[in-house]
Amino acid sequence: MAKMFFYTQNYENYGTPQNPYWKAKGGSDFIIDADAWTEEMIQQVVDSVEFKYEMLESFLIGYQLVHDSFVTDFEQSQMEYEGKITYPATRLSYNEFVKEYA
Repeated sequence: MAKMFFYTQNYENYGTPQNPYWKAKGGSDFIIDADAWTEEMIQQVVDSVEFKYEMLESFLIGYQLVHDSFVTDFEQSQMEYEGKITYPATRLSYNEFVKEYA
């Protein structure tokens, strides 16, 4: 199995559709497990996590192959400051991701 870490950045429009004022507002972390990754599978994940509406947008910042015990920076900071992970990254198999997001 090979895990990929995909991370996004969300932007919220504080203006109007005609006069937008975009501000960064969080994002999402996805750790997705597959037997083997193809370019088509990666593209399907990218297409599923990116979206653009008049008042909200989400863009893929990047992705990388990670080891089985990988934790995100946000998860690590939660462990350091709170002693537990309250807000974990979304962890799914590729098939589960496709069923839920694609």
